[in-house]
Amino acid sequence: MPLVLTTRTVATSAKCSLRPVAGRRWQFSLPRDERCGVPTQKPVALCEQVINLMSRKGDIVLDPFAGSGSIPLAARNLGRRYIGIECDLKTFRIMKNRMNGARR
Repeated sequence: MPLVLTTRTVATSAKCSLRPVAGRRWQFSLPRDERCGVPTQKPVALCEQVINLMSRKGDIVLDPFAGSGSIPLAARNLGRRYIGIECDLKTFRIMKNRMNGARR
């Protein structure tokens, strides 16, 4: 099932929303309590919405540019298995700390 982005708000929750802005850019809010200093970080709630649309429980979610770990964290929250790949050691440590600190 393909994910289709339109010119209206496509994802909203109590924690984040995704809205189109001029051109091809999309804008979303990042909750203060999730910020960890990675410039391209996405809100976990937004990642959860996309993962829910594109996978089922037990599926494997691959994130080849894992960054701060929002996608692996969202996948784990939703009962998916995950593979997160990050080549920058500093960013990898941020992801590892986030994943260890958010254990359920």
